Amino acid sequence: MYATRPSRASRTPLQWTQPRYRRPSSLYTTFVAVRGDAIEGMLTGSFDSNVAESGAFESYELPVAPHAFLDRIHVHSAVRHAGVGGALIAAYAAEAAERGCTFVAGTIDVSSDPAARIMFFKRCGFHVVGQENFGARPADLLGGTTGRRRPV
Repeated sequence: MYATRPSRASRTPLQWTQPRYRRPSSLYTTFVAVRGDAIEGMLTGSFDSNVAESGAFESYELPVAPHAFLDRIHVHSAVRHAGVGGALIAAYAAEAAERGCTFVAGTIDVSSDPAARIMFFKRCGFHVVGQENFGARPADLLGGTTGRRRPV
């Protein structure tokens, strides 16, 4: 699987580790974006959540579970704003849809610069409520209603 845009630093296609990393004892799967020998970003999330149970997402019209829960995403500072984060989100949303998840949710880390994080998730197609929670249907993240381009 390849991302739609290479970073500004290189025109080598962004590749995903195969297979995705998952510890046998963990409910989480990690996606790793690699270009050449460099890890440019990672995303960790699960595909078997029911975010309605926590009550934290009650302001959303949640479809029936299962829901995907995006635990964390990190992109190396040298390649931020080059499409790596968006490509990780798109890969995660595609996997969530393939696994039958009806909603992708997460909580924004507000420990530093939440405004930049909020803008990132909005650009990816998420709806952000307050400064803490974000969520969307997988199709919305893959260009179904937001107008985003799909990765090829």
